[in-house]
Amino acid sequence: MRTGYKCVACHVNPTGGGKRTEFGSIYSQTAMAAERLDLRTGKPVPAGASEPESWTGRLSDQFAVGADLRATSQYVAVPHDTDTFAFKRVPRPISR
Repeated sequence: MRTGYKCVACHVNPTGGGKRTEFGSIYSQTAMAAERLDLRTGKPVPAGASEPESWTGRLSDQFAVGADLRATSQYVAVPHDTDTFAFKRVPRPISR
């Protein structure tokens, strides 16, 4: 929506939301991500490093898998105190 694309450019459902198209999957992992993770290691990709391969959900020409989840997590370790972990689902923006 912010880019001027129609919902169907990134989502299988023409009204937006739900499973993403291949373009939408790659766009969400590169342009929208706060931090890019390497899918093999789960660690952040250092700035300037070559981009790792994106997961598009495509398993064959006729079959792909996907979901609709955006979340954030925070882990705080304090010496001699209780560690805390928080996982929060980030609400999907409302399309207008």
